Amino acid sequence: MAAVAWTLVAASPGEADVALAGAAIYEARCAVCHQPGGRGQAGVYPPIAGTLGHFMAVESGRRYLADVVVFGLAGAISVGGTAYVGQMQVAPPLTDQEAADVLNHVLTTFNAASLPADARPLEASDIAARRAVVRAPTAVAKARRAVLRELEGLGLSR
Repeated sequence: MAAVAWTLVAASPGEADVALAGAAIYEARCAVCHQPGGRGQAGVYPPIAGTLGHFMAVESGRRYLADVVVFGLAGAISVGGTAYVGQMQVAPPLTDQEAADVLNHVLTTFNAASLPADARPLEASDIAARRAVVRAPTAVAKARRAVLRELEGLGLSR
């Protein structure tokens, strides 16, 4: 239901431009690794399709997603039972609005089925708040593990 609401909002004047901006940023900056459609490359680049919506169920998950796009991610993670070890760098950095746009694009386009009903889009102000607390990419990976434990405790593990 939330995905439908986001889609309708994105179709309103002005918001359609934001949706297009997120898609363009994804194509230019993210698709080279995560591939068109967000399917990734097994063992090399993790998929981001069908794997991120559940993070929006908790505030720590929203913060984690923003941190990934702002600070990158380094270390070992597991997605869908496949291990990935590497470093995602964000260079050159995205603006707060660009980061919000691309995250909302990935969430509504590739993860709509797993978005919680009460999920709300990320805003530039959400990104700015995260940027104010600098994190190393390894700290972002550590935060991911904590968010996954929190989701598991709520019965939302994937």
